[in-house]
Amino acid sequence: MKKNKKGGITAFKLGIISLFLIVSIHFYNQIATYNKLVKEDKAKQEEIAELKDEISNVKVLLSKSKTQEFIELIARDELGMIKPKEIKVVDKVDTDIFKENK
Repeated sequence: MKKNKKGGITAFKLGIISLFLIVSIHFYNQIATYNKLVKEDKAKQEEIAELKDEISNVKVLLSKSKTQEFIELIARDELGMIKPKEIKVVDKVDTDIFKENK
């Protein structure tokens, strides 16, 4: 009868150890998932901050785009327009000459 008791105690200990291992593994997985979510949240918060900065910059550019000076700047630089009675001078340099000398 003592063998059964010892065997029963051994089975009980084995059950407790198994339960402890299962709970430990589950707890470890939960911690890993939590850390992953915290990392993702931090990345998303940084992305939100960057997008807010970009929105702010676009709003400033939009407000500037309504001014006459900005319109003139874009017309001259991007579109190559000139005012009446102005002469456009184009300085074209052959860049291949400079590349060969290097």
